[in-house]
Amino acid sequence: FKCCSGNLLLLLHRSVIHVEVCGKVREQKQSSVELQVKPLNKGVESTLFKNNDKLAYIQVPSFLTSLPIDVFSGCSNLKVVDFKNTSFHEISDNAFRGCSSLVDIEISEHINSIGKYAFSGSAIDSAIALEDVSSIGEAAYSNCKNITSVVLPDGFTSIPNYLFSGCTNLTNFSFTNADLVSSIGVGAFQNTSISSFRFPKYCSVAADLVFAGNTALERVEMWQNANDLVVEGSDTPKEGETIEDLNTFIGADGTTKYGDVLGIRRINGQAFAGCTSLATLALYDDNGDLIPAASGVGDVNFPVTLTNTSGSSIDSSGKENFINTNVKAVKLDANLKQVSESCFDGVTSLTSVTFERYASLTPDGYDSSMKTISKYAFRKTNITSIDIPNSVTTVGASAFNGCKNLDSAHLPENPAGE
Repeated sequence: FKCCSGNLLLLLHRSVIHVEVCGKVREQKQSSVELQVKPLNKGVESTLFKNNDKLAYIQVPSFLTSLPIDVFSGCSNLKVVDFKNTSFHEISDNAFRGCSSLVDIEISEHINSIGKYAFSGSAIDSAIALEDVSSIGEAAYSNCKNITSVVLPDGFTSIPNYLFSGCTNLTNFSFTNADLVSSIGVGAFQNTSISSFRFPKYCSVAADLVFAGNTALERVEMWQNANDLVVEGSDTPKEGETIEDLNTFIGADGTTKYGDVLGIRRINGQAFAGCTSLATLALYDDNGDLIPAASGVGDVNFPVTLTNTSGSSIDSSGKENFINTNVKAVKLDANLKQVSESCFDGVTSLTSVTFERYASLTPDGYDSSMKTISKYAFRKTNITSIDIPNSVTTVGASAFNGCKNLDSAHLPENPAGE
């Protein structure tokens, strides 16, 4: 087709294993090649090669301005892709999803966006183009089992949902500049093999399923400022101001400033569920140093900024945050308002739970902000004693059911529930 004056669309039988577009068809004789010729408007029909299990090599021609969704999805024998001479800017959604043999990709310097599930389930061993893009879709590298190490480059302020979910051999992850990152998405590191992770101080939520099923995870670290509560742009909260009030504040120039409390404020549903090696949640300070009193191996120390363990942005009902982990001791900060449903349900390694108290009573006469211990929260753990704050108004059904070693309990005077 070298002498054809216009661009062509080649509709090929699935037995075709190699096509060099606008060049020569130069592979073995094919048992069947069906060609349909029509004008090509600088694009390729979506799903043109989808699920072609013979195609092994593709060279994308320079005249193409885009790759449509699903174009090479499911090409299980595709090993090499070359589009270094193209000018388009985006790798589309599902472009190479399920290309389980794909190991070699030469990309264009113009690429600045990667779509959802673009490389999901492929055999690539690195996060292709991550350093060159400004936008990346959810699950772009999910189930890429050959990826072992990732360094998140400058420029990223968030990690999309499920970005590395199912990357079972991913053992090392680090930030070039963690202070730029304020959001880590749902299931971002689900079923990976990362053994230790430090949440950036500007990250306010440990999202649903963020590390769920990661059986290698042993240690998580969260930031806590030495002054306990610090607002970005302000030294301390105003007198009488609660954590919920600290979303914004009025600056010296009279304008409203962004002012969220730094640090984790919420641990969402199943965030660490199934992390069977997880024993430690430690706290670190402004200098990046671990806080000695809150970094013991086997201890879970919630930061003072944490107010809830029952948040959810998906249908996980905000529960089972630490189910099936290896936690031994838990310290619940006085600012925490609720222990979620099944939060530590069945964690047989858990022997100690401490509800911390404020240094002085609140104006309402309480020593803590804790209001609710949800049902099944500590069911079938091995705690030996429990001292519930007087601020608690609700203890859910079976919250301590099956705690066979529990021989000492102090309950508030008028809790609801059972």
